[in-house]
Amino acid sequence: KNPYDQRTTAQLLAGLASWSPQVRNNSAAALGRRNDDVLPHLLDLLKGPSREGRYGACVALAALGPRADAAAPALRALLTDPD
Repeated sequence: KNPYDQRTTAQLLAGLASWSPQVRNNSAAALGRRNDDVLPHLLDLLKGPSREGRYGACVALAALGPRADAAAPALRALLTDPD
């Protein structure tokens, strides 16, 4: 069993902004295995000031696959972000 699958959605969303790439990646993968509608939260992270949060949101969007298609405009806007 993956311990990240035992975490709440709120805990996984918080993990996306972690300084640790491993925590971000594991949190994103666990979110991708769920059917929760986290897209609004991920879009908020993409707009936020935290570089780690933006990166974690990108990893989570990748884990969501086609369910994240609506985030494409926000991702395109980040292509010019200095981070």
